[in-house]
Amino acid sequence: MHPDHERTKSAPRDELVSPARRALLRTFALGGMAAVAGCMGGNDDSDSGTEQTPSNERSVGGEYVVGDQSGATTLNWLAINDQSSADRVRLTLDTLYTITSKKKIFPLLAKEITTDDERIYTVTLRDNLKWGAGYGRMTAEDWVYEIKNVFQAEENWTGYTNRRHWFHNGSPIPVEVTSELRFEISLPEPDPEYLLRPGLSEAWCIPKALLRQYVPTRDSEGLNQDPEINELAYTGNLGPYTFERSNQNTSFVAQRNEEYYLRDSDVPEAWSGSPYYDSYTYRVIPDQNARLSALQKGNITSTSIPLSSARKFQGMDDVTVQAIKQPYLTPICYNMRRNGWSQLRKQSVRHALSYAVDKTKVAQDIFRGFSDVTHTFQPRWSDWYDGSKIIKTGVGKSNDIETARSKLKAGLQGTEYAYDDTMLTGPDGSTVTLKLVITQTSTTIKTFAQYLARAYGKLGFNIEIEPVAFDTLTSNYLNNSYQGSGRPKWNVSPTNGGGRDESVSEVPWDLCLGATLNIYPLTPSSTEMFFTKRGRANYTGYYPTADLKSLYDAARSETDEKRRRKLYAEIFGTLSEEQPYNFVITGRDIYGYRDTVHGSRGRQYLANWNRQTWYRNTQ
Repeated sequence: MHPDHERTKSAPRDELVSPARRALLRTFALGGMAAVAGCMGGNDDSDSGTEQTPSNERSVGGEYVVGDQSGATTLNWLAINDQSSADRVRLTLDTLYTITSKKKIFPLLAKEITTDDERIYTVTLRDNLKWGAGYGRMTAEDWVYEIKNVFQAEENWTGYTNRRHWFHNGSPIPVEVTSELRFEISLPEPDPEYLLRPGLSEAWCIPKALLRQYVPTRDSEGLNQDPEINELAYTGNLGPYTFERSNQNTSFVAQRNEEYYLRDSDVPEAWSGSPYYDSYTYRVIPDQNARLSALQKGNITSTSIPLSSARKFQGMDDVTVQAIKQPYLTPICYNMRRNGWSQLRKQSVRHALSYAVDKTKVAQDIFRGFSDVTHTFQPRWSDWYDGSKIIKTGVGKSNDIETARSKLKAGLQGTEYAYDDTMLTGPDGSTVTLKLVITQTSTTIKTFAQYLARAYGKLGFNIEIEPVAFDTLTSNYLNNSYQGSGRPKWNVSPTNGGGRDESVSEVPWDLCLGATLNIYPLTPSSTEMFFTKRGRANYTGYYPTADLKSLYDAARSETDEKRRRKLYAEIFGTLSEEQPYNFVITGRDIYGYRDTVHGSRGRQYLANWNRQTWYRNTQ
């Protein structure tokens, strides 16, 4: 699973996901829910595996069974935008490389990827990669044909979700075959974060001979119905498991790939016998209580654990619980567009609201200790977090109702609003009511909203909580469209259809809770989409007072790490000061495993990178 990804008209695919699905590389996601299980990670900083047990001391055997909330929607990975489908394909088909818990590149299908200037990247494939279904050897031509005819096609005829990463300013990024097993990607400018972005790291491949049947006529329907696609017959020796059978509503079963290419490659010893399970199954169990019961009884090997049950399972002898740090921020969002409360555009008012919220209480009591307090758009565990530049709110002295009242009074000075420290009234003399829209499926988010109503009530506001379905939240509240006269100065996406005085959502709102945001700790330049005036995910209508656009532009292409670090420190320090959102917490993905699973018990980000090395403990 990659750490750090567009939809059609209703919403860019990499920005919004439905409640039952987790986007591959999401920008927005549903707050208050644990992710689907199936990933388990490392407990050390080794780049070779989770532990140092030699492969000859590991025995192959047993069935690994994941209890999953939902089934695959498709096995045509070009059309995938949900985690359940991606997990199943990933069993049978590796990507070019993965990213370790030390944020290093670990080669898989690619023997190596090199660059001299961080602009031209050369990918060299391993020489023992074989397609299935008689398609022969995987070559560089397979990759370049797919990139040019699918990823960079004039029309996104397959619905490929990572398409935007293969363009620069609307033009395709040049890609060229340089030998049978080597191809070259020529970026228009240096990008030291390129290999950490999802464009190349999340790409799979389909044989050219299979794909070219559908390219000339852009036959997406034919591609979707192709039996070799739907049974993953083309994957050959390219993944740890081979497809056996699938039923969307019940299960997906894969068997150990006896010809897996990594066993005949120059890899660390822990990988040389992988995978170590005879079979790997995803069993669909929609009911959460049924999944948890199956884990407790040993009928499945792993599943996700909700916050409400994590402590209970931590106390069980036969189950191990992991709470893995994730790069998803739960913020309180402020609508600074025309159909939100106008005073939210003022930094002092936003600071007042932030001072009124006790982040420690939220993290410990509402999210039950499975979260980390956050003060900007990077977590404290990020390599790019500089605490000396961060202004903290909502903790210690910065969580003070009197200071919050003082800041609110200062922000409203000279307006028609009257404030006496206990009640805020508007020009018509009535108490100011703010609409807080939340996702309705999470009890944690509901509890959080009730706490906010009390906290803001002490500040003088009346809070109207409006629970809605996640799809309604995105389509009616976060998406916005141009309502002005003439042509908009910009219309970059469904979540930023123009300036904040002209482009507004279908339904007015003031505050939002329940849409989590990807903070991209590996590629922090990606966060520009939220915080520049024309950023494609700037749904709140935030206009920074600092020149964040120039800072982001400089950081994106800066190859000197020390200078890049200073640029990011300035960006995230500025955001902590301007408070375009109340940056509250980053969360954890909580998984439960039967104690027979021998692997790692790490909690760090990317702890699941080496899942091929897990094995069954028979002692």
